[in-house]
Amino acid sequence: MQLPLLERDAAALLAATNRRTYLDRAGLEPGLPLKPPYDRYSDVCSLETHAWLRDQELADPLKRRLLDFVTTHFLQAAAIDLTDRLAAADASGSIEWIGERIPLRVARTNHFAEPDRDRRHWLDEAVRASTAEWAPLRFERRRVMRGRLDDLDYAGWPALGEELRGLDVEALDALAGSILDQTDELYAQALADQLLQHGLDGGDVWEVDLDWIRRGAAYDSSFPADRLLPALYQTLEGLGIRLEDQGHVQLDLRPRPLKSTRPFQGLIDVDGEIAVSMRPVGGRLDFETLFHSVGLAEPLAHADRSAAFSDRWLPDPTVKAGYGSLFQALAMEPSWLARQLDLDDPRDALRLAAFGALYTVRRLAATVRFDLEHADDEELELTAQRWAEALTETLGVRFFPEQYLEAGADPLAAAASLRGRVFASRLAAFLASEFDEEWHRSARAGRFLVERWREGQRYTADELLRFMGLDGLDPRPMLENVRTLLAQ
Repeated sequence: MQLPLLERDAAALLAATNRRTYLDRAGLEPGLPLKPPYDRYSDVCSLETHAWLRDQELADPLKRRLLDFVTTHFLQAAAIDLTDRLAAADASGSIEWIGERIPLRVARTNHFAEPDRDRRHWLDEAVRASTAEWAPLRFERRRVMRGRLDDLDYAGWPALGEELRGLDVEALDALAGSILDQTDELYAQALADQLLQHGLDGGDVWEVDLDWIRRGAAYDSSFPADRLLPALYQTLEGLGIRLEDQGHVQLDLRPRPLKSTRPFQGLIDVDGEIAVSMRPVGGRLDFETLFHSVGLAEPLAHADRSAAFSDRWLPDPTVKAGYGSLFQALAMEPSWLARQLDLDDPRDALRLAAFGALYTVRRLAATVRFDLEHADDEELELTAQRWAEALTETLGVRFFPEQYLEAGADPLAAAASLRGRVFASRLAAFLASEFDEEWHRSARAGRFLVERWREGQRYTADELLRFMGLDGLDPRPMLENVRTLLAQ
């Protein structure tokens, strides 16, 4: 194996698997298997390549990122048959609902719009009953991947995170614990307020009830579908970024029966074509989802085509997640709402958005702490029960064991999302102080972002924060902003 060949084939593998994931989630070729590209590029993610790479004298972070890539895809290749079976089941699944069978992917979105709690719970029970049949596959996939981790001589998932992703596990646990401690009372009051406002202050409240609340149907007239794309284009234009000139970026917002509820964004060929796909559910959540997805895609769109493979294709997960969160947070920015949308009095909508952000960050923090403790568990059926109990206690609404591992098999994913949200809040504060309080209207702020993106995301979150003169991932500014919006 030679390094240029490894990087060439690694880019081809990523592009091929990304394209297949896009076609699946976009509902164009639902359930499309990922195994063919893994078979074609099997040398990229083999034990031999991992051993060879470990012996190479390469500078950090190049060596660490390449090892992370090879390790991740070695584990995914080991369980690819299970992954493909799960994808096929998700694409072909259906449930009985009000006298007819509807695709599972449709059912997953219907609870956002269902105002009746009993009907919403019936729908959720039907979805969980269907997906519970696949729980053994999800558990087996995690077991297979954890078993192959031993073949690579990593002591477990947290150890892998420390060695290959630069995670300080103790600091990560402390960050998650600090967020939970600082928001206990704030969240309890905000949850009580939202449940009362939406007539759910009595009885059994489930996670799907919060999905319906956060959907914010009462504000649909202020977040109309015909403003979704204009608001996006105008926001980027304010930063000096012309999305209409990015011919290599395709936005796919078309509703399709088998379009997944999971958005997609990423490079889908080695020449730089980028796809962004989402399934609209209506209202304010569509704005958050689209802006988050485009925030993830724009760094890829602006990366120098001549940038090194690792800088262009293998960004720091925290930085990648952070850019998505930076743009998503505009949907709860008063000045942005005033310019882009017609809200006579935005305070209720802002409180709802702030509650949604608080709920999400607490869920991520609780997941991080749980995963750090239980990522290497072997009795996953028991772990699923413990997971449901832990999230129910932390978030004040019911979770169910059937939901465990639905989001995927990587127990370090929540860590990147949580750190990314904190990074985004620090970056937004820097942009506001350095360029303009309404940084989303500043071409200078846009140039700063584009310059960072053009470098190919070569820097870690900690390096970027130091460059901006900021001291680490401090969650207090993020939480203070949420506190301010909730108090309106």
